[in-house]
Amino acid sequence: MPNEESDWPEGWSQFRKARDFALKNFESLPEHFGSDLSRMAELSFADLAISLNPRIKTEIPTSNRVFHIVPEDIAGRLSGAAHDNWDAYMIAREICERNTYNGAPLPPSLRAFAAQLISGRFPIPKRRGAKPSQDFGQRWVLWETANFLVDAFEITLTRNDASHNTSACDAVVEAAQAVGFELKYTTLRDWCTHKDYDGFRVRAQALSDLVKDEFLRQAGILRRNGRSGLFDFRPV
Repeated sequence: MPNEESDWPEGWSQFRKARDFALKNFESLPEHFGSDLSRMAELSFADLAISLNPRIKTEIPTSNRVFHIVPEDIAGRLSGAAHDNWDAYMIAREICERNTYNGAPLPPSLRAFAAQLISGRFPIPKRRGAKPSQDFGQRWVLWETANFLVDAFEITLTRNDASHNTSACDAVVEAAQAVGFELKYTTLRDWCTHKDYDGFRVRAQALSDLVKDEFLRQAGILRRNGRSGLFDFRPV
């Protein structure tokens, strides 16, 4: 590693900023998700979609109880999408299960969904695409962070063997190692670029797009009847 600023290779300053940002992001995971980077592997697409929706309020009255307060407009979009979209179905089912188990109320649309589910009259939609990875939550955080660094700090996503280690994937790897999570550059590089992980990237991008759209809706930038928002599911 260069000792003097004049010795830094091109892009090193931006790389350091990107690495520091990634580190702060990983350190804040317990605050936002209740899990550190290692335990993010336990979170599914449904877990993340619920946690990241700014209009769903999560209540945790005790360490072993959790339920959600869901606005009816979101419940309606979610229960409607659950007929055709497997991820929407899983999210709706998870909310109903948590709230029912903990004696928490459900909005009308999700009450109807739960009643049909219990009676066996709600058909489970077919899952499209590749089988979800068991560590989706962890992979998504790493993938999303790497792609964010590319745009925020104008560094490349990956590098070739002859380049300095100043890519977004390098920054994420160093930040992950700093919080005690062992990650190889080649592993993250493949998640971000290799064709074998096309299915993961489709699902990861879908989650990121849904989250971003809901924040744009909340800010009034995206119209309520505009393109997809979180729980206005597009097929993936």
